[in-house]
Amino acid sequence: MSKKLESNITRKIAVAVKERWPIAYVRKISDRFQRGIPDLLIAWAAGGRLLFLAVEVKTEDGRVKPIQKVEGDEISRLTGPSNGAGQWMVATNKDEVLSKMEEMSGETLN
Repeated sequence: MSKKLESNITRKIAVAVKERWPIAYVRKISDRFQRGIPDLLIAWAAGGRLLFLAVEVKTEDGRVKPIQKVEGDEISRLTGPSNGAGQWMVATNKDEVLSKMEEMSGETLN
């Protein structure tokens, strides 16, 4: 059995988000030279609000590195749990991301 690569998971997430929210802004923002920065930045509008989600992509057996946790905590601190307009998450598949986006949007998929 081949191990899923983070890059493949990242690509699947980006495609799924654009299929569900065609006008969403989806960008891979990290590379090997930017340690700790989340892999994806997703921005979209729902209910008259601009929302964003920073996603750290991991394989099923992947672990969040300490610098990634620091960056995620900083994003969470800035946005705050009551704000809800921006969040950080760790995801291992597209369904986790779509579910978080639905939750943040107040929507459900059919």
